[in-house]
Amino acid sequence: MSSPKPLEDKVLDILLSNAGSYVSGAEIASALGVSRMAVSKAVNNLKKKGHVIRSHPRLGYCYIDTDDLLYLEEYLRDLSTRLRYRVVYFEEATSTQDIARSLANAGVEEGTIVIAEKQSCGRGRLGRDWISPPGGLWFTIILRPPIPPSKITLLSLLTGCAVALGIMDITGLNPRLKWPNDVLLDEKKTAGILVEAVTETDLIKYAFVGIGVNVNNEIPREIADIATSVSQELGRRVSRVALMRAILKRLEELYTKLVYGYVDHIIKVWKSLSSTLGKRVVVYLSEKDKVEGLAIDVDSEGLLIVKTDEGKLVKIYFGDIIHLRHKTYSG
Repeated sequence: MSSPKPLEDKVLDILLSNAGSYVSGAEIASALGVSRMAVSKAVNNLKKKGHVIRSHPRLGYCYIDTDDLLYLEEYLRDLSTRLRYRVVYFEEATSTQDIARSLANAGVEEGTIVIAEKQSCGRGRLGRDWISPPGGLWFTIILRPPIPPSKITLLSLLTGCAVALGIMDITGLNPRLKWPNDVLLDEKKTAGILVEAVTETDLIKYAFVGIGVNVNNEIPREIADIATSVSQELGRRVSRVALMRAILKRLEELYTKLVYGYVDHIIKVWKSLSSTLGKRVVVYLSEKDKVEGLAIDVDSEGLLIVKTDEGKLVKIYFGDIIHLRHKTYSG
């Protein structure tokens, strides 16, 4: 027996079905059999999650279902964040990572976002191409994390958490995380993260956090068995602006934890979302070198710990990881 739908979801359904038009609080309350105060509280909670909803004292509530990234910065202004996100928008870019690196060299502030409707040379980890057609979210955030280069994996983990939680907040879907940088829906890749950095001695001068999310874009048939999109899993189109707001809000929360040294919190959140821990995995460190075993933990630097069949504990700093579909580990 399925559990009853939360009030927030019911209110969201009504607002989405009337997107672009105002619906009075009294109408929503009457339709759902609740008080106007309960509706107001539900709307405020939806706003906090990232949904763009305008309130009017006489007209009620209007869901702004927009994909217009050109004016994204305007929709970010009400986010109370220390990073004060600024947006550099492109209809098409070679790579938001490369543009962000050039902007950082020119002295732009931390929190600058480079976003493109599509990329012609998008890339992921290990030099792989990242297909970036219109309809997705393809962007890079410039950060200056106060951590040594040895802990940069933490930045990848917390960003994955932010993307997964943002998707969850906006859609109610249940994303999982594959170490170190993939976000999965139904065990298919939905988003990826690429963290690159410029370092000076033992400090990170700039980190370029590249994020690619399949939102409303079509997934090519040749990769449909391993990749999916948010809209495909949800069964309807998703507001990219709302999703972007939700991701950035979560990113701000987790990045602040990192800045103040609350690494345990980040690791705890990542573990709660992990698809990797408890699975048998094979990690390809190079063409000739691999590690196979049970993924049992992530340490304080974000490194994956794999227990081999011989009982040896191996710390994984980098590599191409594959989840095997047998002999899962319950801890």
